[in-house]
Amino acid sequence: MPGFLLNLTPSGAVRGLLPLISNLARGIPQLLLAHAISARPVKKWIFTWVSLGLAVPWGFIASLIWLLPDRKAALLYGFLLAYGFNFVALGCVNLMGGTMQGKLIPAQMRGRLVGISSFLGCILASFAAYLLMPGWLRRGLIGYAFIFGTTSLFFTLSALVILPIDEWREKRVKRETGVLRFTLDSIKLIFKDGNFRRFMYAVWLLQTNSIIFPHYTAYGRTKLGVSAVSYMLFVVVQNLSNAFNSLLMGNLADRKGNRLALKLLMSMIASIPLITILLGSLPEGKGAELFFIVYICIGFTPMAQRLLVNYLLELSPMRQHPQYLGAMNLLRLLPIFLSPAVGWMIDLLSYEAAFLLTSGLTFYGAWMISRVDEPRLKGGGDG
Repeated sequence: MPGFLLNLTPSGAVRGLLPLISNLARGIPQLLLAHAISARPVKKWIFTWVSLGLAVPWGFIASLIWLLPDRKAALLYGFLLAYGFNFVALGCVNLMGGTMQGKLIPAQMRGRLVGISSFLGCILASFAAYLLMPGWLRRGLIGYAFIFGTTSLFFTLSALVILPIDEWREKRVKRETGVLRFTLDSIKLIFKDGNFRRFMYAVWLLQTNSIIFPHYTAYGRTKLGVSAVSYMLFVVVQNLSNAFNSLLMGNLADRKGNRLALKLLMSMIASIPLITILLGSLPEGKGAELFFIVYICIGFTPMAQRLLVNYLLELSPMRQHPQYLGAMNLLRLLPIFLSPAVGWMIDLLSYEAAFLLTSGLTFYGAWMISRVDEPRLKGGGDG
C-alpha cells in the first residue's frame, strides 16, 4: 500500500497519516463492537458480516483506479478513505477472531493453530504474488486495480469460510451497562489491573514500529533506487517469512508461553530500522539489491500482533475477553498521534534519525514484555 501511495504523492507527511488512520480506524469502532457482542450467545454471524466488510474498500479503490486512472487527487482521497474503512473492518475482524478463539480453542493450542493458518495463507499469497504481480505492476498505476480487486475477491471468500463453524451457544447474559459506561470501565482496566498496565506499556512501545512502517518503502525507493517491480519480490519474501515464522513462534508460544515468543519477536522487529540503515550505507546499488531483507524482517510483525491477542486472552477472564480486547485496541492508539510528527521529522531531519529512535523504543518494549506475568508459570490463564 505505501508503494501505491508513492505513485500518487511523495510527501512524507501524507505517508505519516497512514499509521494514524489505520490505528484510529481499528481502535474506536471496535470498543463499540465489544460492547455489542458482550451479551450475545452466538457471535459467528457478526464475525461473518464484519469479515465481508474487508472486501468493500478494496473493491471500491480498484473500481476507482479503473474508472479514473488519471485523476491522482481523486485517487489519493479515495485511497485514504478505503484505507481507513479497511482498518475499521480489520479491527472488528481481529476483535471477533480473538473472542471466538478465546471461546472455542484451548489456550495451549492457540499458538500452533494460528501458526498453521498463517503458514497456509502466506504460502498461497506468495504463490499468487509470484504468478500475478509482475505482470500487473508492469502495467503501472492501472495494475493496482487488478491487485486490489483480487484482494477484495479473496476477502469475500474468507468471510464465507466462517459460516460452517460449530459455535456453542452461551448462556444469555443481560447487558448491565450502556456504551459510555462500558467504555469508561474498559479504560479503567489499565488503572485497576497492574498486569494489563505493564502489557499496554509493551504494546505502546511496539506501536512505534507501526508508525515507521510506511517509510521503509519510501526509503528504499527514494534513497536506494528500489524499483516498483521489486514489490512482487518483497510481497513474496514477506509472506514466506511470516509463514515460517508463524509456525516456529506459534509452537514456541504453546510450549513455553506467549511472553517468551513475544520477547523474541519484538527484539527482531526492533532490528528492522537498524538493518534498513545498514543497507543504506552500502555501496551504490548493493542496498537496493539486498533490500528484500527488510521485508523478511517485516514478516515477523503479523505474528507478534496475533500473539499479543493470545497473550491477553490468557491474562483476562473469559467473560471479559471482548472488553479487554476492545480496551487494548483503543488504548494502543496513544502513540499513533505522533505519526505525522515522524513524517515531518523525516522531511526536516532524516530517515536515519527516525529509524534509530524507533529501534530504541521497540527494544525497550521487548524488555517491558518480560515484566508481564506468564500465566503458564502460575497454572493460570483462561484454559
